[in-house]
Amino acid sequence: MDCRNSHELEENVAVENGSLHTSETDTEKYLKGDNVPNDAPEKQASRETEILKSINTITNGIENLRERIEHFSGCSTDDRDYKYLEEMLLTGLVELDQLDTNDNIMLRQERKRAVQFIQKFMKMLDARLTENKSFLNVNVESDDEI
Repeated sequence: MDCRNSHELEENVAVENGSLHTSETDTEKYLKGDNVPNDAPEKQASRETEILKSINTITNGIENLRERIEHFSGCSTDDRDYKYLEEMLLTGLVELDQLDTNDNIMLRQERKRAVQFIQKFMKMLDARLTENKSFLNVNVESDDEI
């Protein structure tokens, strides 16, 4: 097996005027600042805008569930409406998790706020379920006493 160091493997060898010389790899040029696309900052800003739009779209979709969660009347996790609401909330979390923030602090904070927003709705749904169960238990016990 041929044992060359990684630098030798990355070098591009070119023949020019009958003599061999090495040229820099594209990665080396990029690290030095050569061949860096002039529109890189614009692409980055556009990408950040797209991620922020995605976060906003997800949170708006969850906000649209608020009324259904506040008026949830089911008493079981097997309830069809409960399953739907839980699925929508979990889908929102998964969609947020799939957004690549590339270690951008501002985008990470926005995504974190959105996750906390969804978690608040999950707690609201669970609280409604608990309230409904306890209300049902109180009414069942009252009926038994009559």
